[in-house]
Amino acid sequence: ALSPESPVAGASVGSEPEDQASSSSAAHQLSFRDPSAQQLTAQELDEAWGGVPKGLVSQPQGLSFIAKAKDSGAVEYVGASRAARRSSTPEVETLKIEETILPGVERLDERGAMALSDRPGVRPPHYTDRWDEDHVRLPCSPRNTRNGAPRWEKIRESLWPRRRIRSFADLQTAVLGYFSVKTSVRSAFSSKSTSSTTTFKNLEIFLEQDLRIEQRNAFFEYTLPHMIRLALLLPDICPEPIPLLKSGVASEVHLNALQLACLLANAFLCTFPSSMTRDEAVSFPSINFNRLFEMTSPNHSRGRQYAEEKAAQNREKLRCLVHYFTRITERLNFSPEALAKPSLISTELSSRMVSFIRRILQKDNTWEWAASPEEFAADKLEIRADGTIEDIDSSGESWQADFANCVIGGGVLSNGCVQEEIRFVLSPELIVSRLLTERLGDHESLLMIGTERFCNYEGYASTFKFAGNHVDRCRRDSTGRFLTVVVAYDALYFGRDKYTRQFKKEKVGRELDKALCAFAPPSSVFLKEVILRNLSLPMDLASPPIATGNWGCGAFNGDPFLKAVIQILAAAKSGRSLMYLTFGDESLTKDIKEFYSLLVLKKQTVGDVYRALTCFRPYSTGGGPDGAGVELKNFLRQRFASEDLDDEEW
Repeated sequence: ALSPESPVAGASVGSEPEDQASSSSAAHQLSFRDPSAQQLTAQELDEAWGGVPKGLVSQPQGLSFIAKAKDSGAVEYVGASRAARRSSTPEVETLKIEETILPGVERLDERGAMALSDRPGVRPPHYTDRWDEDHVRLPCSPRNTRNGAPRWEKIRESLWPRRRIRSFADLQTAVLGYFSVKTSVRSAFSSKSTSSTTTFKNLEIFLEQDLRIEQRNAFFEYTLPHMIRLALLLPDICPEPIPLLKSGVASEVHLNALQLACLLANAFLCTFPSSMTRDEAVSFPSINFNRLFEMTSPNHSRGRQYAEEKAAQNREKLRCLVHYFTRITERLNFSPEALAKPSLISTELSSRMVSFIRRILQKDNTWEWAASPEEFAADKLEIRADGTIEDIDSSGESWQADFANCVIGGGVLSNGCVQEEIRFVLSPELIVSRLLTERLGDHESLLMIGTERFCNYEGYASTFKFAGNHVDRCRRDSTGRFLTVVVAYDALYFGRDKYTRQFKKEKVGRELDKALCAFAPPSSVFLKEVILRNLSLPMDLASPPIATGNWGCGAFNGDPFLKAVIQILAAAKSGRSLMYLTFGDESLTKDIKEFYSLLVLKKQTVGDVYRALTCFRPYSTGGGPDGAGVELKNFLRQRFASEDLDDEEW
């Protein structure tokens, strides 16, 4: 994969856990496009075996690795066992990597011309089209037109030219052959189209400057051709209409990982149409990757430094996404047999399901909170200052909170890079939820089950960095679906001048309902939903702990202590445990522990705490150490530590 620790281009990643070891600097010099032999020392070769050739355990046929022994001539290693290869390591002085034609990548003539007769993308007879407000409008639809001409044919022509796409300039020319910024770039928060010139400058910097030469060669010679073929096979891989998860309707969409990869390849290549009404443009997020490819204007109100930081941040997100495509394309088989039956393109991906479930509360439950009888158990809360939500549970089977935007994915495909956006680029299959999901309402959440994680990372926001390959070891169900559950629920936004509004009864009630909608187990009495029986969670994973933390406490200005109390109440009401992370805030960790211990000691109920919250009236107008959150903490501590007083006395 295209990472600082990557094995040679085209080598399979993730076939075995130990195959993820970082390769040495010597391995970095190897490129399958270089027909000349590389002279390596014995130590360098040993390290190279640890990072480069051992990925060949599941390498698609087509790359021949040839080792030249000191005394015994050339020995060809194609499909050899790792043990056999390693046993030969001490005798090897030269490693030669030859370029051959990869499966599914068209053979070129001397001019590099591609066989146009093999251009994929013809709609099969069983393809069913739906171009309406209830289904995803696919690029391959015959009703996807521009000026009366079928847009899909232009996409096929541009992406499958007579000469293969071998550079950024070729790729830019191909995409701009069908992509129109005025009709395709619409913000989820505005129906206005931008008329700025499309240059894809940030993508150019990423490909031409950020990637090493062997990584760039690997992308254009292997990964991108496979991505293009995968994208153009859209009518074969997704022949049935894909329903939308519309607002106010409890509904589900189940897609396999091959379909998700195909949709994401189209998103990278910016093929999706944007012929939306004004309301649709506001309610549905964008899916094309074009905003990641552009530079933030240096004339931005926050200045040139801000623009450069955002561009660099987006290139790190691109590195995660290209790593995903590299991993995925290694699993593809474009043989004639597979093309005749698309599920054979990757039996692994086509058999692994991913579920997207829109959840809705049965009714407005705010009136029930005051009478809720659930008590707090000492073993229902684990709180710590260190760790991240996606890594806190070594089994990967706790439900992971996505601190979502009401427009799912937030700024993952633009300038955002906080909790939700980072989680989405670690598991890019989550990005498909943007294609499906209308803006979340006050009593709605989104459950995403079965996505695979591909990347590690370090840093946060402006310091975010791709940190190499990730092997997902989460347990799978009988269908091959990962049992990873990500639950998206959006908090209210409170500007600095509206800080104290979040303590009002109606705002607290809204956040309680939202958290309950996220935390309630499948088939809960609180929810309007019916899980398909053959894709339901195993009983032992229907109500595992919720891994969460400071929900809505960053740019949305939520108070950390209040949000902790709200999530504790929602978890208790839904019968769930919490694994709560404060992301380095030792003081908040101590405050929450003490408060929860007091609730357990005094045998308080969810209703008791809710009524106390409705009695609280902050005096402060700002947050921080002297703000309303501190007042709330002291108020609740005094209330539950004192003798019984009724609400009026308080």
